[in-house]
Amino acid sequence: MNETRPFHYLTEDNITRLAYMFILRKEEPWVIAVVATYMNPELARKLLLSLPAELQSKVGLMGLTIRTLTREQLTAIDEHVKANVDFIVDGMERLGGELERADFETRYNIVTYLKTKKPEIYEELRRHYPTFEDLAAISDRDMQSIVRNLRTEHLARALQKAPPGLINHFFSNMSAGAAVLLKESMSYLERLGDVEIDRARFELLDVVGGLERAGRIAPRGKYVRRAL
Repeated sequence: MNETRPFHYLTEDNITRLAYMFILRKEEPWVIAVVATYMNPELARKLLLSLPAELQSKVGLMGLTIRTLTREQLTAIDEHVKANVDFIVDGMERLGGELERADFETRYNIVTYLKTKKPEIYEELRRHYPTFEDLAAISDRDMQSIVRNLRTEHLARALQKAPPGLINHFFSNMSAGAAVLLKESMSYLERLGDVEIDRARFELLDVVGGLERAGRIAPRGKYVRRAL
């Protein structure tokens, strides 16, 4: 391997993370095209296929008319990619914030990838980007605030296949009548698919984030650190 060549550190192991980084950071298509021109054809193809269809088209067009870069510009891009492609720990808070702002598909793909392929990074990320399961550690007072801001059907979707302890935490912070309605809704949705369940959970976390930013519940990091 020629370690003086730009982007020499990009491999089969981190090409997916590179694509996710580009999507999260909303990287300019011409920058992605520059990186792809320095990769071997197979890796470049995998990178392109990992991007959304619209972005694939833009990168492909840019690749046909790639601009000439100065050595300084190329070095800057190289250093930026190298510093961020592995989701280094120092950037976890920033990554958590970017995930919160990302669309569902991007968040779902990245969180699933880290959870299954990079569990040590996923556990560190949880300190900055709490997961649905982390709500089990939230206080009763804050849970009541969350419940009041959720539709019954939405919560029924999110609680499908959830850990029993978390389900009970929601039920114990609802009125008897609301709990009955929720149980009925959950029984109607028992065949809900995993993607639909995850979408509902991400949307619920968006509600939680909004309450946090409004100062209506405690910061999520507080109860997540306690849970960890």
